[in-house]
Amino acid sequence: MEQEPMSRLIRSLHKLTQPPEADRLRDDQLLERFVADRDQGAFELLLWRHGPMVLGVCRRVLPTAHDAEDAFQATWLTFVKKAGSIVHRAAVGSWLYQVAHRVALRARQTRAKRSEREIVDVHTLAVAPAEDIVEPGELGRVLDEEVNRLPARQRVAFVLCCLEGRTGEEAARELGCPPGTVSSRLTRARERLRQRLIRRGIAPAVAAATGAAAGDAWSYPVSAMLADTTLKAALLFSSGKAAGGALTPQAVLLAEGVLRAMFVTKLKIAAALVLTAAVLATGGIWTHRTLTAAPQEKEKPAPAAEPPAQPPKPAPKAEAVPAARKVPKELLEKRLEVVQTVYKQNQARTRSGQGLPVELLSWSERWLDAELALRDKKADRIAAFKAHVERTRELEQMLTAFAKTGQGKVSDAAAATYERINAEIRYFQATGEQLPKAEERAPRK
Repeated sequence: MEQEPMSRLIRSLHKLTQPPEADRLRDDQLLERFVADRDQGAFELLLWRHGPMVLGVCRRVLPTAHDAEDAFQATWLTFVKKAGSIVHRAAVGSWLYQVAHRVALRARQTRAKRSEREIVDVHTLAVAPAEDIVEPGELGRVLDEEVNRLPARQRVAFVLCCLEGRTGEEAARELGCPPGTVSSRLTRARERLRQRLIRRGIAPAVAAATGAAAGDAWSYPVSAMLADTTLKAALLFSSGKAAGGALTPQAVLLAEGVLRAMFVTKLKIAAALVLTAAVLATGGIWTHRTLTAAPQEKEKPAPAAEPPAQPPKPAPKAEAVPAARKVPKELLEKRLEVVQTVYKQNQARTRSGQGLPVELLSWSERWLDAELALRDKKADRIAAFKAHVERTRELEQMLTAFAKTGQGKVSDAAAATYERINAEIRYFQATGEQLPKAEERAPRK
């Protein structure tokens, strides 16, 4: 049953990574596609990208897996209704995190009220399967509360890097800012969280460990069945159609309650802005009346005549900018040698499942740049471009094989496909020719 949703996901990923896209699709680009065209592939990729983080929030707040899945679905129902009103489109993950926490808290309050009215069957609880009872740690609940209180930019960096496990470079590319900016925001977020957790009575060591939490510790894997059900129901819900058996009544009620609360909050903000504008306008009228009613000042005597201005001195001549110096060939060769060594080390780590594919791709680009700086002949430069294409093809094959066997992520294989196409485009721009595909170059038996 899980093969059909997974195969459709793979088709969607390939469709989204085909040219003529100028860059790997970010969250804001996927959101734009969904808002403009109700693109199912874009929504599905967002769901798989942020689903584990959303489900992790729901599991920490709610006591059972069933309640957490209801809150998970309600979060995505809220998303399809409010996607067009998300202001900071590069911060989709942070927006989903806040909505998931709000939905989960509402679900917990509803469950508590229902428990007060119902008679608990002790025998049923005693024989319930152990894996269905999830006791979220108090540390996780406190962390969610404090993360929601972070300033927006710090919260976005923390959600991407600490709750979703993105690297600094991935988060920077997602947000469209330098990696150093992401690093500084993340450092400030961790320090603020550490101080707040200490004030709430959590040991400094635990607080420090929490501030450096990795994504796997605060996310939860989303099953293919839950993702497929949520996808179908959300698309029906967004078009105003009944979701049928794809949703539980609790999920629909939770989504509708959160949507109403958002609408009320929006009305309050609008009313506050109108009131503020009225106060400012009233203050401006009183200020104008005060100034016009004030007695006019006596005319001041005319200032004494200034001495005639001296002729301006000629501006100093600008110093000539020195010409760029040619880098010694020994340094360029040393750089190429270091790049090749680091690339091979990262390649070995990636093959063993320990390295990051994005780092290997980055070092392949550096290898190409280092060779181009050394090579003057056209044939040597073309060979450097071709070697870069071969490296990306090899990585694409490796990650595709990992994804098929379950050892790697489908998204990593799709990203490698994009990088391979990008390398082939650079080769075409340099030579005006296209390289044959891998299967066309294979020797025939």
